[in-house]
Amino acid sequence: CSGISPHLSSSGSVEGAGRPAPLLTARPTRALVDEPISIEAHHLPSHTPITVRANLTSEDGDLWEALSHYYTDAKGAVNCKGCA
Repeated sequence: CSGISPHLSSSGSVEGAGRPAPLLTARPTRALVDEPISIEAHHLPSHTPITVRANLTSEDGDLWEALSHYYTDAKGAVNCKGCA
């Protein structure tokens, strides 16, 4: 990344940036491995590379991990619906 390291304040905003804290949402919140999900990120710096990473430890103790790289749009958002 570009070395951006926002510091979150207790009010939920990024200090010194005058914008809300970064927000990541996933829908649905639970899904089977073969079901699609939608992941959205908002309130990030515009035109910035980000990495979305997910990991899960199975009941057997195996680690499952996925990651993907995106660039935020002019509004500082990413919509990962259908990006897989």
